[in-house]
Amino acid sequence: MREEEDGNVTMAHEDAREFVQKMSYQYSPMMIAAVMMVTSIKMYRDYLNHEDFEMMMAKIFTERNRVK
Repeated sequence: MREEEDGNVTMAHEDAREFVQKMSYQYSPMMIAAVMMVTSIKMYRDYLNHEDFEMMMAKIFTERNRVK
């Protein structure tokens, strides 16, 4: 099951990168990033319980300088 999940994550990542590349022909990188960030936070808020959402936001904040 784990290998299947890893494969799905890889496919989702590839699809997202392709989508961003297509968007870049029409929108600025900062606009794309902002829309993706807002969408991501809304999804976390909608699909996690309040405690898990707060933990996720704290984790994102504390790890912000480790993004590669």
